[in-house]
Amino acid sequence: MTARIAKQRVEFDRGFAAADVNGDGGIDRNEAKIHEALVEHFDKLDTDKDGKLSRREMTAALLAAMQQGNVAAGG
Repeated sequence: MTARIAKQRVEFDRGFAAADVNGDGGIDRNEAKIHEALVEHFDKLDTDKDGKLSRREMTAALLAAMQQGNVAAGG
């Protein structure tokens, strides 16, 4: 289980880094265009309304989706 979680964390970090083109630690609306779901749900995901999706916001959204069964837990 721990190895699976570590793998998921690495994949999450890679995906976040790929989307965060300017390297400022957040995904803005322009960078969100890398994935249709980010664009579609940007306002909901941006819980602090600063115009960027932080790692914290993205992690919270992913965990919530997993709990609702909307995202596979991986394996």
